[in-house]
Amino acid sequence: MSRNRHFSAAMVTATVAAATGLSTGAARAQGGADNDDFQSWNMLIVNKSFTGTPWRGYFEVQPRFVNDSDRLGPLLIRPAVGYAVRPNISLWLGYVLIPNYSPRRTTENRYFQQLLVNTKFPSFDIVNRTRLEERFLEGVDEPSYRFRHFVRGFVPLRKDRKWAVVAQNELFWNLNDAAPNLQGGYDQNRTFLGVSVAAAKNIRLETGYQYVNVRVPTAAPDRHLHTILTMMFLNF
Repeated sequence: MSRNRHFSAAMVTATVAAATGLSTGAARAQGGADNDDFQSWNMLIVNKSFTGTPWRGYFEVQPRFVNDSDRLGPLLIRPAVGYAVRPNISLWLGYVLIPNYSPRRTTENRYFQQLLVNTKFPSFDIVNRTRLEERFLEGVDEPSYRFRHFVRGFVPLRKDRKWAVVAQNELFWNLNDAAPNLQGGYDQNRTFLGVSVAAAKNIRLETGYQYVNVRVPTAAPDRHLHTILTMMFLNF
């Protein structure tokens, strides 16, 4: 009975996260097929724990294919270093280099600080991540400050945790006006639902569907991105 309660709680959490993202998009949607795009986002993530120390390392490479997935858009390169204040709580500092290749070549430099909390229950895991970003964009005179909050539910389907269902939601909120297209307030929301499998001892693969609602701070409708998100985690 306890396992069933934990499983039900995990599914409720995942459903709420998904519903939050989808309802945000539905509430803000105004139509406009030209603002819809099918994209493919691919992430390689390396997590490193240094034995005997509280220090952690992180490295991510993420190419995103846009315009119906037929050309490379942003390429995110994200290193970070973390310090575990408790076994399940860590503080992070990181940097992101983002060359963008479509529709024109631009570059963004981004710094971030984050709090990461991992909570394990008998039948599921919950991750909460709160991040503050300082974004330096080409052609924009002042930095754009952005708040992000990410919640992820991981529900193993077997005791060995080889297979799992994953649901996650992330809200983005601009903290200042940096340019006409970088206005304070709601920026975007991402909702993902997928499946996860342990391919080897230190390798986990995840794939699924992600809906992204992006605010367009003009008279134009919001953008609606329908993405296939694929992630490979290397954990050491």
